[in-house]
Order: sequence, then C-alpha cells, then structure tokens
Amino acid sequence: SDANFTATDLTTADMFGVVLEGAKLIKANAARVDLRGANMHRTDLTNTDLTEADLRGGSIMGRPISKEGGPVDVSQIYENVTGLADGVDLTDSQLNGAMLTGAQLNNARLDYSIARETNFDKANLVKSSMLNTDFSHASFKKANLSAARIDGATFKHADMNDSVLESVDLTTADFNGANLFKGSAGLSISVRKVFNDHFSWIREDGNAGAQAKLEEVDLSHMDLTGCNLSGAELINCRIAGTKLSYSIFIMANLSQSDLRNCDLHKATLSGARLVGADLSRSNLEEAILDPVPVRMDGRMIDYPVDLTGANLSMANLKNADLSGARLVNADLSGADLRGANLDRANLEGAKLEDAIMEETAVTQTILTTT
Repeated sequence: SDANFTATDLTTADMFGVVLEGAKLIKANAARVDLRGANMHRTDLTNTDLTEADLRGGSIMGRPISKEGGPVDVSQIYENVTGLADGVDLTDSQLNGAMLTGAQLNNARLDYSIARETNFDKANLVKSSMLNTDFSHASFKKANLSAARIDGATFKHADMNDSVLESVDLTTADFNGANLFKGSAGLSISVRKVFNDHFSWIREDGNAGAQAKLEEVDLSHMDLTGCNLSGAELINCRIAGTKLSYSIFIMANLSQSDLRNCDLHKATLSGARLVGADLSRSNLEEAILDPVPVRMDGRMIDYPVDLTGANLSMANLKNADLSGARLVNADLSGADLRGANLDRANLEGAKLEDAIMEETAVTQTILTTT
C-alpha cells in the first residue's frame, strides 16, 4: 500500500486483515490494536507502540486469514505449505525502537528485518522465524522464543533476561554482549546456553532443558543475584567475587570451587556439596546451609551440607543456618559466627582460632577442633 501513517493514533482503527505492505507507521500508536491477518511486509515500524497488539494470522502470499473462521489452513491453498497460517509477515521490515511488549507474534516471520532497540518484553514469539534479523540492543525480557529460528540473526547486547529459549539453537546467531540471564553478558555462548538450559530444567521440573555440569569454568566477578542453580554441578570453578545474594544452590555441587569474596547474603545452599571449596572472606550472613530431607533405601534421611575441608576463614556467617552441616577439617579461623546455628553440626578437626561465636547455637554439635 505504501501508505504513510507517521505519528498516527491507530488505537481505535479496525486493522484486521489490512494491507500495510511498504507502509510507514513511524512513531504511530497501535497499542492493543487487532492486526490479525495484516500484511506488513516491508513495513516501517520505527518507534511505533505495538504494546499487546495482536499480530497473529499473517497473510501468506497475499491471502489473509478469515475474520470469522480464524486462520486459513494454507496447506489446503498451497500444496506443501504448512505451519505458516498464524504468523504475521514482517519480513524486511523496519522495527527500530518499536514497542512490541506482550505482542502475539507466534509463527511470525521477521526475516531480514531491522529491530534495533526494539522492545519485545513478554512477547509471544513461539516458532517465529528471525533469519538474518538485526536485534542489536533489543529487549526480550520474559519473552517466549521457544522453537524460534534465529540463523544468522544478531542479538548483540540484547537483554534476554528470563526469556524462554526452549529448542532454540543459540550457536547459529550472534549473541556478543547479550544478556541471556541476569549477569550473563561476560560468559561464552556455550556456557550461557548451559545456564539457560539449566533454568529451563528447574522451571519444568526436569522435563525440559538440561542439568548444568561445568568444570574449571571462570564465573568470577559476575552478577548472578537470585539465580536458581539448584542441582548444578560447578566443580573446581572460579567464582571469586561474584554476586550471589538470594541465589539458590539446593543440592548443588560446588566442590573445590573458588568462592572467595563472594556475596552469598541470604543465599540458600541446603544440602549443597562444598568439599574443599574456598569461601574465605565471603559474606554468608543469614545464608541457609541446612540439611535437605531425602528418601534413601525406603526411609527419609537428612542430607547435610558438606563443607569438609572447606576454607571459611574470615567469612561472615552471622545468623547463618549451618545446622547439621559437615565441617570436618574446615578452616573457620577468624570467621564471624555470631548468632549462627551450628546445632548437630560436625566440626571435628575444624580450625576455630579467633572465630567469633557469641550467641552461636551449638546443641549436639561435635566440637573436636584443632
């Protein structure tokens, strides 16, 4: 149509099935507009507000969907064409700075488009096609990109925190500097994928994604505040100086890892394995390091945090819950244990020189120290 709707308020317009091919909608307001079946091939949507717009049912070779009957079954119209009926066609479009927050873009075609600094937060992009599209500095927070095709796309410095990336091959696109989850920008794409798969594994109770298993990886000086890494295996990794407050490491294995100077304030490490880990000078104030009840051989047992041989010297453990913890041969010299709970903990052979233990709970605690 090549029409010009620059700076136009379209919020009350009936846009169902409209032909907008080549149109200019620069700085237009199309929030919550029904654009189902619209032909938007080569449309310029620069700085347009499409918040919660319904963009389902894109036209296929000029054939829009039926308003009354829903999407046309294109497999009955064009032989061997399937799976395209409910996706808007935004191929080769200008989307720079557009607001697509919460937009319905499942099965959309965004191939060869430019969407720099575009907001796709909470958008539905399931099974969408994004071949060779430029998403530099775009935001996809909490967006669903499951099964999307992203070959050749650019996501440089994009914010994808909490986005769903199930069945997406991240190795086919450029994620340089992108944030797949909070604090991930400094990681290699392969490590970021491991973490993202792990978050899916947690979210879907093990029915999707994959458990994180990393060894000798550098995760130092990052911001992983609030991340759920329960069950992860991060063995002999360098995590020094990383922000981990409010993070969750239930039943995780961090043995031999370097966790010096970490912020683990109010972190949950119930049942975690930290054998030989270095936690010296780390902040574990109000952290939870209690046992996890597990069923073994037909009966319930408490699976304790294992800090055997760990270095906790000069660590801040004020008001931390270390009940039942294994601290055999651990170094707690100079540690601040004021108000900490060490009930039933095993400190056999532990070093407690200059440790501060005012109002520390030690009921049934084994305190054979060196």
